[in-house]
Amino acid sequence: MIMNEYITKLNFTLRISFWRSAAFLTGVGVRHRRIIRHILYLAPIGLAALVSYLLGRFFGEILLWSLSF
Repeated sequence: MIMNEYITKLNFTLRISFWRSAAFLTGVGVRHRRIIRHILYLAPIGLAALVSYLLGRFFGEILLWSLSF
């Protein structure tokens, strides 16, 4: 019984924490709308750069691994 109460309490705490953080981030987004728009405008460029970097590292590792044989 104690374990079940602990899991229930943990589940409740996690849900409350999630919704509090969601409300906080929504408030920050409303207060700093202009900054958020700039971030969202540049986010695809940053994501593309990150993916390109990771793919380059991945294929570079494969190339180095294949040359070691």
